[in-house]
Amino acid sequence: KLTLMSESLRNDGRVWVPKTAVKGLKAKEAANIKEEDRDYFLERKYPSFGNLVPRDVASRNAKTVCDEGRGVGPTGLAVFMDFSDAIKRDGRKVIEQKYGNLFDMYQQI
Repeated sequence: KLTLMSESLRNDGRVWVPKTAVKGLKAKEAANIKEEDRDYFLERKYPSFGNLVPRDVASRNAKTVCDEGRGVGPTGLAVFMDFSDAIKRDGRKVIEQKYGNLFDMYQQI
């Protein structure tokens, strides 16, 4: 079963996985992955649309990278979302107010 990623999250967040598989990579370890070792796969595959592709396309592509063994988390069936650019632009508080409920929901899935 695929969980569709909200377009609103992908509006400000960048979806990525490690370029090479890192078994059991936890969210708190994501910051340790260097930028050059990250695959922002939607931006790479769809340069005109990037993370703003339709959510079914985003979810199918996320499943593909997970099936390749590059998914993250305890199940290997998740991807990371990078909000660092949005936080720099708008501030952490604004991003938390805008997406806090979605962050909570996705952490429980």
